[in-house]
Amino acid sequence: MPGPVKIKNKSEAPGAAGCLFVVTLLAVVLVLALMWALGIPVHTGKPLLDRAVQALFIFIPFAAAGKFIKKPFEFMDNPGETPLALETYRGTLGRDWWMSALLWPPVPLALVILVREALPVPAPLPAFRALLNIVFAFAFSVFYINMLMYREPYIWTEEGVRAGMAHFAEWESIDHVALRDGVWHLVHKANPRLTLATFPISDSAVQARFRQELEKRGIPVRNQEPGALFAVKTVSGAATFLLMAAGFILYLKAGAGSRWSLVSTFGLCVLAVFMLERYRGIALVTMVKPVVEDVTLDAED
Repeated sequence: MPGPVKIKNKSEAPGAAGCLFVVTLLAVVLVLALMWALGIPVHTGKPLLDRAVQALFIFIPFAAAGKFIKKPFEFMDNPGETPLALETYRGTLGRDWWMSALLWPPVPLALVILVREALPVPAPLPAFRALLNIVFAFAFSVFYINMLMYREPYIWTEEGVRAGMAHFAEWESIDHVALRDGVWHLVHKANPRLTLATFPISDSAVQARFRQELEKRGIPVRNQEPGALFAVKTVSGAATFLLMAAGFILYLKAGAGSRWSLVSTFGLCVLAVFMLERYRGIALVTMVKPVVEDVTLDAED
């Protein structure tokens, strides 16, 4: 059984800016809770001020999520392991977009909702709905900012190849490896027609040794992508646009309301990703939970 990825999590103690965000967010929530209890809506009678106040219900949770999610961390070196690559979500987006594109339709829908609801003169906003706006804004911000900040290691070990934070492909489970334009495509036997993971190897010496290891293990190295990859990319792209269209139809035509439209669209996106993961055979790939070691640092304002 392969060992877990060891992460040194450098948790920063909150600085002045972080504390300000927390205090501001808690103060807003407490005030809105009190207004809800007293039946007082959020309304000043001045359109510009009302727009600014309602915009803060979105901006403050977004800023708070961005402040506290972006925590620096690094992977610890383990004996017998050779790092192949350390990839970010943004770095892999150009070639692996089809794996996560299905999760993004709620974002343009949320932007359209914000613009449409900011244009008319704001009506009195019940305090409960304002609290819901804060919860929705914070939850969506945490999810998508975390995706953008995600980093995954690709490591070669004696047992096999660690394909990301939690996935591990034992040598005997690797069907073949494809090398295209300097990028290695790891193909698992769970679905030999699709890529499990892709990564470049910048160190030429490591790349040569990795190729030798593959030859020693009897794993073929090919120069073409897996057979079903193009078709799955096409389906993923089409499904993404269909999910986006479904979200706009719910909001603009079906009268589902902004929150229900967002939640429903997000739920459909998660279901679509689950179906894609099933087809890729991810459930059959070995999962190893990473181990986190916290190290507290002095905060910087």
